[in-house]
Amino acid sequence: MNGTTPIQIASQLDATAETAQRGLERLRREASRPESLATVDDIEAMAWLAHYYAAKTRGAASLALFDLDGAPANRDEAVKNLEAAARHWRQYARVYSSRYKQPVLYNRVGVVDIPAFIANTDADVEMARAWKPKTIDDATVARPRDDRPFSR
Repeated sequence: MNGTTPIQIASQLDATAETAQRGLERLRREASRPESLATVDDIEAMAWLAHYYAAKTRGAASLALFDLDGAPANRDEAVKNLEAAARHWRQYARVYSSRYKQPVLYNRVGVVDIPAFIANTDADVEMARAWKPKTIDDATVARPRDDRPFSR
C-alpha cells in the first residue's frame, strides 16, 4: 500500500489514547474547578473512543483478509479485535454517560444513545464469527476511481 495504512493509523490512535490515559490521574488531582474535571472526563472518553476505533479498524482489516483468503486465523484475529472494540466502547459509554444524560439530541444527527450502541458492537463480533469467505464480490462494490480494493 502507498501512504499510511489503516493498521498504522490504528497504532497511532492507540498510542495517542495511551498518552492521554497516562495523564488522567494527575489531571484529576490538579483540576480545581468543575469545568476542568469535565474536560478531564471528556479526555478519558475520547481516549476510549480512540481505542475503540483502533480495534475496530484492526478487526475490519483482519475480516477483509479472511474474506479474501479464508484463513481461520484471520477470522480469529478479527473476532479478537472486535471483542476488544466492544470492551472499549463499553468504557467509552461508561465515562460519557457519567457526564452526559442519555439519550442526547444532536441537531444534525438526531437522537444519540451512546450506551445503546453497545448492542451494535456485540453484533460486529457475531458478524465476524459468522462471516463466510468470498462474501464480498469486489466487482460489484461501487468505489471512487482512486480507491483500491484491500489486498495482501
